[in-house]
Amino acid sequence: MEHLTQDMLFNITSKLSAYDVVRLACSCRGLRAQLASAATRSTISFLENVRPHMWLPPLFRARVYDPDCEASLVLPSKSLFMDCDLLDDEPIIASDGGLLCIGCQRKGDAIIIIFNPLTRTSKQIKMEELLVNVEALGLQYKGAADGYVLFALLHFEGWRLLRYCSTTQQWCDILSSPLIPPDGYRLECKTITCCDSILYTLWRKTKHLKMFAHGSDGWKEVDLPFRVPRRRVRIYAFLMDFGSLLHLAVLQHQQTHWLDVCIWKLHQHGRFWEAVARMPEIYVEVFSSRVKPLRGVHCVGKNGVLYMKSPAKVEPWVLMYDMSNDRWSWTERGHPYMSTVALVFEPSLAATP
Repeated sequence: MEHLTQDMLFNITSKLSAYDVVRLACSCRGLRAQLASAATRSTISFLENVRPHMWLPPLFRARVYDPDCEASLVLPSKSLFMDCDLLDDEPIIASDGGLLCIGCQRKGDAIIIIFNPLTRTSKQIKMEELLVNVEALGLQYKGAADGYVLFALLHFEGWRLLRYCSTTQQWCDILSSPLIPPDGYRLECKTITCCDSILYTLWRKTKHLKMFAHGSDGWKEVDLPFRVPRRRVRIYAFLMDFGSLLHLAVLQHQQTHWLDVCIWKLHQHGRFWEAVARMPEIYVEVFSSRVKPLRGVHCVGKNGVLYMKSPAKVEPWVLMYDMSNDRWSWTERGHPYMSTVALVFEPSLAATP
């Protein structure tokens, strides 16, 4: 097949699923180069941590999963990060366009690693000394020609927002107005959500949540569509971009049981919210048994598909919600000693760190 013309190869791969395209590309280096732009957007890639014994160092592998045909492909389990310990203190993770971004410490220096799990290519961006206190990261992939943009929210003598462009390889300060969160509020999650040229962050104080958006006119608070929950009820909230519209997933639980999972959509630059989906009761019961509320939950989404998982290593389940088809489903269960570290959206063989 390596000797086929690009047109003939395209005619063949256009009839294959995204899973089969990636599987074909992994068969040899020549095909991988030819199929670099053939992967479709319907596939996601799970970055997984496999630790057979607690006293052994972790091994990382990438698993490509296609929701359309419910099939997965495990890529060779060669370590992706060598001597970088990325699991300490819940590393900062952001993903877009097949690339994954992690903030970590290496030999005393603060660095950001951008990498493609499919091609095992990576790039280290060393942070300046004053940028050590990185609180959140956002990654926006613009394409093979334009590269990516990285956003970093820092806490150093006040809050700062910086932008890194892969084409210029330089950081610049884009904070047009100071961010002054209310007293006692902290970041709810360590990911900055980039949606329609606006950056969104969530902040928490006990049960109270606030959302701030940064655009051309600086920082503004955006009202949330739910009230403070009643006593003994705790909520988790996550932001994601679907079709350049901001979506908000709100998960409520009481002790060991989930009570409700609702998804909201923000319209017209923050003017009003619309409830677009709610988890059926039968899935709420199973969700409570497979993803323990007291251990927390991670929730991310892209291209109309929402993924929810437990951060615990002993709970490898991932629940998916396909918004366009209004369908809830579980991915296949992984190895009992395997945990899903991150989800990589739109896995691509052409995305370069």
